Amino acid sequence: QSCVQSVRNDSDWLLKNFGQFRSFSTLSDFIRLKSDFNGVKAAEVLTLSQLAELCSSPSQLHGPQDVNTVMAVISPSQFATFFDIITPNILVNASLYSSEVKGAFLQAVLVRGGLSSAAVPDSEVEQWLNVRLEPLLSSLSSADVAPFFNITRGRSCSTSQAACSVKGKGQV
Repeated sequence: QSCVQSVRNDSDWLLKNFGQFRSFSTLSDFIRLKSDFNGVKAAEVLTLSQLAELCSSPSQLHGPQDVNTVMAVISPSQFATFFDIITPNILVNASLYSSEVKGAFLQAVLVRGGLSSAAVPDSEVEQWLNVRLEPLLSSLSSADVAPFFNITRGRSCSTSQAACSVKGKGQV
């Protein structure tokens, strides 16, 4: 049993009990030591892999606000690595993720992901369209359509076709 006395919250608990060594543990380790550990509430002190583990477990996300909390602490430059980890898990457990939760992940990418920047190579955009966003596109709302297609503005024909083909597969 870990020390839980005199801690204000789960972030404080991690810092007091693990300090800098917290990066060597998994989210599962924290939950094993503190059964009521809330990773969302401690998101600001978790590593990228711990955040990905958190988001790979649908039972840990209780709505879009939890996704927003987690995504707010992830730098857009880390989005690709993060989604490379969670996308396969979302695909396997798609029915366990609510449409609202998937929509919040999609919103984070569309709003903060920077995919419409000309600095992002077409091959990277196609990786997002064909792989990383695949399990999320079923939650594309009418408000998301313009930002989604802004990603392809000024891109090669194959990239634009990739966006249309994703929509054409009935994914959205």
